[in-house]
Amino acid sequence: MSNDSGTTPGSSGTGRTNGFGSAAAGSVPSPAPGAEWAEVAFNSRDPVYIQVVRLFKEKIVTGALQPGQTIPSRRELAALLKINPNTAQRAYKEMEDQSLIVTEGNSPSRITTHLDVLSGIRTELLSESVEAFVASIRNIDVPLDELLELIRRQYATAQANIQPDYHPSSHSLSHPNNPSEGGSRDD
Repeated sequence: MSNDSGTTPGSSGTGRTNGFGSAAAGSVPSPAPGAEWAEVAFNSRDPVYIQVVRLFKEKIVTGALQPGQTIPSRRELAALLKINPNTAQRAYKEMEDQSLIVTEGNSPSRITTHLDVLSGIRTELLSESVEAFVASIRNIDVPLDELLELIRRQYATAQANIQPDYHPSSHSLSHPNNPSEGGSRDD
């Protein structure tokens, strides 16, 4: 795999904590090792390795994982998520195949810095969610205008309930409600 960030192999180049309890050079350590993985629950429908890949995608889109950030080893992730190490290995292989993570030699794996890959993740997750939503309501026969109004209200309510420490406009990926970042919607 090639180095995609201009940093030396194994360094994140971010100067912040890696989100897994250890700090990048010159930064303050995170308060609780593995705390961000404590609430993960897997469903019984989908393979666990696919759910791990989706978890990483969600953490990338929300800014919990930053481009270039070092991630735990396969064994560390298996312990944090309480999954089989072979499942963690399979998830990492899938993420490498999708170019979500970069692993070079014996250096720790890290989140890609390729902007086209990073922005595609958000589009992919939104498309999957919209497809599932449309499939779930298609038999209700709701006029599109009524449906869009219901979505606007629900979205506004959900946005009002977002935790105060999450600010989508502070992330490097574009946000649909921020026209300065390529978005143009007003909902």
